[in-house]
Amino acid sequence: MRDNLVETLLELMEIGSDNRSDKGPIIKYTVGRLEELGLQTSITGPRDTPALWGSFGEGGIILSGHLDTVPVGDGWSRGQGEIQGDRIFGRGASDMKGAVAANLDAAKTLVEEGVPFSIFLTTDEEEGMFGALELSGLDVLEKARGILIGEPTGMMIVAREKGVYRFRITTKGKAGHSSQPWLGENAIMKMHRIISRLDDMLTSPMDFTEERTASITTINGGAKNNVIPESCSAEIDVRFPPWESIELVRTSIEERLADQDYEIETIAELDSFEAAESSSLIREAVDFLDTKMYSAAFATEASRFYMHNREIIICGPGKPGTCHIVDEWVSKVDLKRYRDFVLHMARFSSQG
Repeated sequence: MRDNLVETLLELMEIGSDNRSDKGPIIKYTVGRLEELGLQTSITGPRDTPALWGSFGEGGIILSGHLDTVPVGDGWSRGQGEIQGDRIFGRGASDMKGAVAANLDAAKTLVEEGVPFSIFLTTDEEEGMFGALELSGLDVLEKARGILIGEPTGMMIVAREKGVYRFRITTKGKAGHSSQPWLGENAIMKMHRIISRLDDMLTSPMDFTEERTASITTINGGAKNNVIPESCSAEIDVRFPPWESIELVRTSIEERLADQDYEIETIAELDSFEAAESSSLIREAVDFLDTKMYSAAFATEASRFYMHNREIIICGPGKPGTCHIVDEWVSKVDLKRYRDFVLHMARFSSQG
């Protein structure tokens, strides 16, 4: 027999919520679950990417998560919601509907015990994190004892995470017949020269959690195979450690490309984050899990929240290496361990 926690995760995974999906059904599901428990709920943000929050009592901890996923993609050998032994497979199992399911399951116990808490749920974490930006303006965030973000960390606690600078570079050329390339101006060749100037950022560093990294994530150029391309664009994702800034990264790129002809457009900017390792909340979390803190290469919604509440714990079920992959999975053991962790931290946070 499956327990309520597993059933909740399977129900969440049945509702598609990637960037192309209507977020209405999954918001309706989670609102219904929270209101069944007597929480007051509110929806904010754009209709396409709404954010939801609900509170029980005043103060306490905020249980934060996101409902959106990356697209399922092709090549899976497991079905959505398939269970084999200790593993539950499916898009969102690890990132991060597993933690959301555990939060919803723990919420019932906290209400029964009269422990105050709030829940934050967003639907655009995989894109721009604008839902978290909306939620960051709420009074409940500043009044909370702290925030628990259940991103997949293998149940370790994040000490610091990288910042993000995503940008689009466009090169312009002049169209011409491919049989006479000297009569045109090849925008793809211009892009090739730009990428070569960024080569040192695109190679694998010795320590990817401590050094700046960059990835070319999309590239588009040309119209036909017998026409010299007049335009080419590439999107690049840069991750940088806490001791660097967005401005430093931007300046470094501009210096590398000083003699090149291009246009640049910022897509997204997120500051890095460092946990308050000396806080009693963090120490309690480390002691309860008997775990260690580590540096993460990924980014979370902590960067949207920390200016309003610096007591942030990033810890959750699932391993970072199981995110965004074919046959994504989460361990039932980790789910239950995380649920117990949520209950403990909520009770601890409610103490004077």
